[in-house]
Amino acid sequence: MDTLQQLPTHGDGLLDMRELARTLLETMVNEIMDAQADMACEDGATARNGYRERGLTTPVGDIVLRIPKLRAGTYFPEGLIERYSRADRAVAAAVAESWANGVSTRKMERIAQKMGIERLSKDQVSAMCRSLDAGVAELASRDLGEVGFPYLFLDATYVKCRRDGRAQSTAVVTAIGVGSDGVRRMLGVAAIDTETHAGWLGFLRALRERGLSGVR
Repeated sequence: MDTLQQLPTHGDGLLDMRELARTLLETMVNEIMDAQADMACEDGATARNGYRERGLTTPVGDIVLRIPKLRAGTYFPEGLIERYSRADRAVAAAVAESWANGVSTRKMERIAQKMGIERLSKDQVSAMCRSLDAGVAELASRDLGEVGFPYLFLDATYVKCRRDGRAQSTAVVTAIGVGSDGVRRMLGVAAIDTETHAGWLGFLRALRERGLSGVR
């Protein structure tokens, strides 16, 4: 998940939200096609055989589709391409919801249905979530000692998370740093119960342990 490691910015250093949405959309569409192709191979009648690429214009910019190829038969996501080609608010809402809610299995099933993908099994949804979780885990453990970060931006937002069988309001804290090389990067994200002194202290100590330094 390169998007998580280095946020896209404009020439003036401001966050490029359109490019971020485009990258997230491209990743999500390709994950869905991979899952559908895997389902087509479940009975053993065919197997995966690489990819072919196709450009697609969407409301947030051009994306590259990596369409799976099969050894027997064909796979082409006609309905998916039609839906993503439209200037449809549901597409933007689906991508935003997947990003903001951590892409849980239940959420992913609902998002897939909004996109018209009715046949995703729970196993396939879980596999897609695990691939995204791996990107988040990489972000949370990445070494920060390669460059100093004189400018550090901290923020928190509250979301509903299911814990112990019930939904609870949870603070999701984030750290974005501008490095000495002038590049803005997402440094860390974590869920804490509330914005307490102890919660923030633990989050910041974890960043320091990963090598964060040079903050002015």
